[in-house]
Amino acid sequence: CRGDGAEVVSNKSSYNTYKFNTFLNNSSSTFCLRSGDNNTVYGNYFINMKDGVRAYGEGNIIANNYF
Repeated sequence: CRGDGAEVVSNKSSYNTYKFNTFLNNSSSTFCLRSGDNNTVYGNYFINMKDGVRAYGEGNIIANNYF
């Protein structure tokens, strides 16, 4: 996945799962859980990302990712 702007993913809801994705060469983008709770980011590859993952909200799980 290649992002064009500040966020390659801008999640704005709850109870989503992002699992086993590869985010490659997004040097000006970040993955963002902007507003929402109880989201899961698991087992993803973030290669050449600006900031990796930013998370807001409660109960989010960010585990077993490669940065």
